[in-house]
Formats: sequence, structure tokens, C-alpha cells
Amino acid sequence: MKTNPRVPCLACETGSLHAKFESYPVRISEHQTIPSDPVRFMKCDNCGDIIIHGEESKRADFSAGKNLLKAVVRQEESLNGRAVAFLRSLVSISAKELSLRLRLDATTVSQWEGRNTVIQHPTGFAVAVFFLREMAKNKDEFLKEIEELILNAFSKVA
Repeated sequence: MKTNPRVPCLACETGSLHAKFESYPVRISEHQTIPSDPVRFMKCDNCGDIIIHGEESKRADFSAGKNLLKAVVRQEESLNGRAVAFLRSLVSISAKELSLRLRLDATTVSQWEGRNTVIQHPTGFAVAVFFLREMAKNKDEFLKEIEELILNAFSKVA
């Protein structure tokens, strides 16, 4: 029987790192984390330090963004300025480009992010739909999931 060698934790130097495949808490801001879909990472059994690499980190960020937006569309969560900044980084657009594409005053997005403003419904809903569409580009399966989510949200309001 083959055993896995002990992988020491570099953070605490007394624990061991163990492979995990589970939801990962993605930090959106100082006080907000959003769970990702299951991803692979290493976690120390002593201090809890986590090591996540490259593509898995990107996958965790993307799924956390998706999970946040789905909760906003379902009106279970609100968007705030820090979340908008996080989402902009996922789709690689500037605050200026976001304001232009949403037809907002040029300072609005900067004010949301700078003050960490909670973006009220229905504006938050519209911003969430915008980001969902951007994230779904070239991802047909995700696009179908988004269409169903939005249709369900509208049918609850109607």
C-alpha cells in the first residue's frame, strides 16, 4: 500500500498540507467572502493555511462571481462596490468602460467602488445581468443556465 509523503506547511511549520476538493471561500472584500464551486487546493491540518494555484484559483474566482450574481438575481444578496470591482476584474473591463456600457454617469461606478455602496434593486439586478452575460460569453452551457435564472426571476416578479 502506497502512502502519501508528508507535505509540511510553510506557514506554521508544524502542520501538514492535505489535498482538498471542496468549496473555497473567495475573498471579495475585507468583510465579504463568497463560496466557490468545488475546486482543488491544499489546506494545513494545523493552522488552516490554504494554497491554491493558477487555473484552480481562476476557476474559484469565476464560480464565486457566478454564485454571487445568481444570488443577486434571486434577490438573496445585494451588490456592493467591492463586489463590482471584483466582477470587473473577472471580465477585464475598466470602471469607465462599465459606466459607458451601462449608460451611467462616468463617476457612478467609481463612487460605488470607492464608498462600497450597496447597489439597490433594480439597478443591482441590471448590473448583475450585465456581468452574467459578460461571464457567459463563449460558454454555451453557462448561458443556458443564466437564461433560466433570469426567466425565473422575471416570472416571480410578474
